[in-house]
Amino acid sequence: MFPCGAVCVLLLAVFGGMITRRRCPLNHVVSSMPPELAISPKSIFATLAADRRAGRAAVLSACVIGVFAGGIAVPVVFAQMIAPRIESMEPAENFTTPELSVQPVPYRADLEIEGTLPEDGVRAVEDSVNLLSLAEEEPPSAVGLIRRAEADRDRIRGALSAFGYYDPDIRIDIDGIEVADPELRGQLSARTSDAPVPVSIVVDPGPQFTLALYEVEAVDGGPLPIELEPGSPPTQTGVPALSQTVLQYERSVISQLRDAGYALARVADRDAVVDFETQEMEVVLSIDPGGQARVGPMIVSGLEHVEEDFVQGRRPFSEGDLYSPETISELRESLSEPGVFSSIRIDPADSLNEQGRLPLEVTVEERPRRVIGFGGDYSTTEGFGLQAFWRHRNLFGRAEQFGISAAIARLGETEIGRATYRLETTFRKPDYLTRDQALLIDAVAVQDNPLAYDRRSFSVSAALERQVTERLTVSAGVSLEALRIVDAQDVERDFGLIGVPLSLRYEATDDLLDPSEGFRITTSLTPYTSVLGEAGTFAVGEAEGSIYEDFGSEGTFIAAGRVGFGFVATDKDMAEIPANLRFYAGGGGSVRGYRYQSIGPRDEQGRPIGGLSLIESSAEVRYRVTDTIGVVPFVDAGMVFDDPYPNLDAELQIGAGLGVRYYTGFGPIRADIAVPVNKRDGDDDYALYISIGQSF
Repeated sequence: MFPCGAVCVLLLAVFGGMITRRRCPLNHVVSSMPPELAISPKSIFATLAADRRAGRAAVLSACVIGVFAGGIAVPVVFAQMIAPRIESMEPAENFTTPELSVQPVPYRADLEIEGTLPEDGVRAVEDSVNLLSLAEEEPPSAVGLIRRAEADRDRIRGALSAFGYYDPDIRIDIDGIEVADPELRGQLSARTSDAPVPVSIVVDPGPQFTLALYEVEAVDGGPLPIELEPGSPPTQTGVPALSQTVLQYERSVISQLRDAGYALARVADRDAVVDFETQEMEVVLSIDPGGQARVGPMIVSGLEHVEEDFVQGRRPFSEGDLYSPETISELRESLSEPGVFSSIRIDPADSLNEQGRLPLEVTVEERPRRVIGFGGDYSTTEGFGLQAFWRHRNLFGRAEQFGISAAIARLGETEIGRATYRLETTFRKPDYLTRDQALLIDAVAVQDNPLAYDRRSFSVSAALERQVTERLTVSAGVSLEALRIVDAQDVERDFGLIGVPLSLRYEATDDLLDPSEGFRITTSLTPYTSVLGEAGTFAVGEAEGSIYEDFGSEGTFIAAGRVGFGFVATDKDMAEIPANLRFYAGGGGSVRGYRYQSIGPRDEQGRPIGGLSLIESSAEVRYRVTDTIGVVPFVDAGMVFDDPYPNLDAELQIGAGLGVRYYTGFGPIRADIAVPVNKRDGDDDYALYISIGQSF
């Protein structure tokens, strides 16, 4: 039986389509009729439209009936047709599913480079060959080995082109057959030996191409709006056509345009043509300079606790200033200085705004507002020292810093009650009254009991710190100090001092904590007047300079030197000057190898009494053995004098030794052992110092 329902549906659908879709010219129908049967075109059109509607109704009815009939009849008829065949089928015997297996292909690869190739080019080729670097990872099949070789051929070609070799001869043979040979796959599949497949890679770089032409033009074919620096791009021919050189010239052109205010300058097209006959490359660079841009508004996102107007006030430029990349660098540095952001991202907009200015989008991430820290040190002459601090980085929303620190020193060197104790609170408000000016407030309580004196003191100070330039910082303030001193002769004195501390710092090093290049100079002068005691009016001045040079070793070999001096200007006898404001030398931060404050004038019992002037110097050679370990031979020298000015002809006490540095992410940990070179009676044979940070 045939599925009649389906046939009905099909025939009716075709017939209905003929009725509904038939097209005929209306004028032809009218003209072909006999005159007695002639009717108007309007009547014919109405008749055809009625026929169409009737045809569509017939098709729809037939489809419904056909689907119903076919839906029942077709499955029944189909089952009757195939039932006899199903009954006559026999079950298959010994049917098994084919196994899919993966057989790794071990191989042994050798690389041979013929011709002349610079050493860095050889390394680049070697690094590009996965057949060598992935030899331990066997390909899963012969096809995998072939594909790895084919990919290496392109990688080698790319590595060579970076050095100006654009026509190399690269041959890769697998099991003695060139990798492009169509018979290679069959031979590898038929291979029965378990021995590694030999792979030979022979590279002849060929001649090095030269740069014959490098032209730069504006996108409209005219000249650029600025004069490029001489030699950028190069005008001479014969320069090796290294890809790095070509891109370097390109970056130089864009950089010069942006330095001139063309912030949106870009490469519109780069046409590089290699001539294999002349072995030369010609490059034509098409630049779209855009228009000169002026700095627009700064849009800040990511703020949580820092006030936006504080961030806006840190801008080192005014809106409307000519744009330059230096603007971005200065802005990033200015936003980093307060120490409240862990990351700063500055993105110039892709286009100018309606005012023709370039907006800057600044995205920041704030650092945790509260931080704690700990430290420690040890020396055989001064005992143990411990330090701890707590600091709030953003107290009122404008990067105000408030901190509390505590320190204990000379533990183990003296009884616990006579150890040195120091408690300090500090407050720093940046951009006080104007940008780059900070208000500093400090309060310190100290108990100190070295060999020269016993001290109990409390002081408060306030100062304005001004960053004059990127490197120069000055400050001026006022201090009040009340102290009680018991000197080496057991004479107790009380003092009340008003001071005017002045300081200057010039920082030209590459790193504040672990410098390798540059120099720094620090000076201070504090005039005092005594409102309690007999010290009268006097001034204490200090100056220190240090220099660092790595001789181009990138931090591996650093020579460091330091020299410092100090003086007390007074018309009083030295005994009238508070003992803690006199000068002393010796110890880990002074002349290593000698006990703390042991260098200088002494009384009849051999106890240090301090002096009115000081001179010190140090020299170190910091050599890094590894990235984390370094050794440092050093020599220190110093002396303290009775007079207000150092005696440069006097004999200095000298200490020398050897140190070890362990470099960490927060600075070096140092351990120094030193001996007194011109040892005196009572001096120790050696001294050991352990602390965090370089000695200077």
